[in-house]
Amino acid sequence: MLKKYIIITSVIFSCLFGLNPSYAQSPIVDVNFKVNDIYEDEESVIIQAIVYNLGNTNINGFNDIDVVLKSMNDELIAQGTFEIDDLKTISFEPGESFFFTGAMNKTAPVTYPYKYVAESSVNWNNITELSDDIKVYINSEKITLEQNPVIINNRMLVPISTIASNFDYEVNWNQADKTVTLTSGPKSVKLTINSTSASFDSEIVSIDTAPIILNNRTMVPISFIVDAFGADYAWGAQTKILSIYY
Repeated sequence: MLKKYIIITSVIFSCLFGLNPSYAQSPIVDVNFKVNDIYEDEESVIIQAIVYNLGNTNINGFNDIDVVLKSMNDELIAQGTFEIDDLKTISFEPGESFFFTGAMNKTAPVTYPYKYVAESSVNWNNITELSDDIKVYINSEKITLEQNPVIINNRMLVPISTIASNFDYEVNWNQADKTVTLTSGPKSVKLTINSTSASFDSEIVSIDTAPIILNNRTMVPISFIVDAFGADYAWGAQTKILSIYY
């Protein structure tokens, strides 16, 4: 078994989500794991790595990560699968990076030079972007969204900025803690990126789908946000009409 922690590698892996091909700029995940240092004790190989987001969208966590460390003549030094809860909730934006240290049980002494590889996928599954011909109405008036809605795990997420402005809510983004706060007079709604905990008029509530960042837009679950605004909505999958009423 692996000791707790880690990610490691210098191999870049990319994945395109299953998005509608009509959308011009699909979110691209391009993550680089670069080993910064490596050392060993009697039982373990310890690797320090820097993880870079080189894609064009937020990373919302990683699934299990398989790591293999070998000598240059392909002798196995260490390998394992990392299953760490913290990795599943990591969030970092394009251009951001973070530092990791961790350990694997070794099968042979480390030789120099060495090579390494890791395989994984980001923890953002079952995403479908709705095509450009979607029509959105609020109180029977057609509006234009700055980002197409998406479906994640059968839940629709919409860009909050345009929706909130139509309900006379002011939108405030806090980059430090990745929160978006919506205010209208004494009413307030606060959501955190990648968190299913939200607040409505200072009351903590749970939501079934966490907000995400997509193409620099904050996407929130429509079922929660229209309820918080005291509204209702209907979605016509065949006609691609989203209608919101209040």
